[in-house]
Amino acid sequence: MYVLLHGEATLTVDGDLVDFGPGDAVRVDSGSIRGLTVSADGSKVVIAGAP
Repeated sequence: MYVLLHGEATLTVDGDLVDFGPGDAVRVDSGSIRGLTVSADGSKVVIAGAP
């Protein structure tokens, strides 16, 4: 689970781009390939996972 608190970010999940802003949350399956790119404005992201 990715929750953006401040700024802007783009999450790549299995090759698909997901743009999200403050307050948005994105759930990602455990087997997915992912990458996170944040803006240069001091973005803050909470990332949590569990088996």
